[in-house]
Amino acid sequence: MKKIWYYFIPMTFFAMVWCVLSETFSIWHVITGYILSFLTILFTNKFLLQKNYIITYHLPVSVILRYVLFLIYQIYKSGISSLIKIVRGHDHAYIYTYQTVLTNELCIGLLANAITSTPGTVTIDKQGQTIRILSLGALDHKSVESFEKILGGKR
Repeated sequence: MKKIWYYFIPMTFFAMVWCVLSETFSIWHVITGYILSFLTILFTNKFLLQKNYIITYHLPVSVILRYVLFLIYQIYKSGISSLIKIVRGHDHAYIYTYQTVLTNELCIGLLANAITSTPGTVTIDKQGQTIRILSLGALDHKSVESFEKILGGKR
C-alpha cells in the first residue's frame, strides 16, 4: 500500500494522459487509468530501469508546467511561421546539428520531442548531447535554447 502512495503523482499524471488520449472521463475510465499506470510503473521499475522510477524521471511540477505552456505557445507560433513560409515559397528544408547543454537523458528526450512537436521541425537523430534536426527554413535557435533553459540547461 505504501508503494501506491509513493507513485501517486506519476500515476495521476499518466491516468490523466490516458483519459485525454482516449477522450473519456468516466469514473471507471479514470480508475482504469490509475490501475494501468501503477502496473506500468511496477513493470518499468522491475524490468527496464536500473534505478528507481521516481529518481530516474524526477522533474519538479513547476518545470513540467512551464515546459507544457511554452510548448503550446511554440506550437502555435511555429505553425503560423511555417504556414507563412509555405505560402511565400520559402519552404526549403535544412538539416542542423545542435549540441545541447542538457546532460539528463530525460531532459534531452523532452527537448527532442518538443522540437518534433513544433511544426516545421523534426528531430531525426539523437546521440548523446547531439541532436540532428530537419527544419523548414532557418532553425530558431532561441526557441531551442529557451526549452533548454526551462529543462535546466545553462548556456
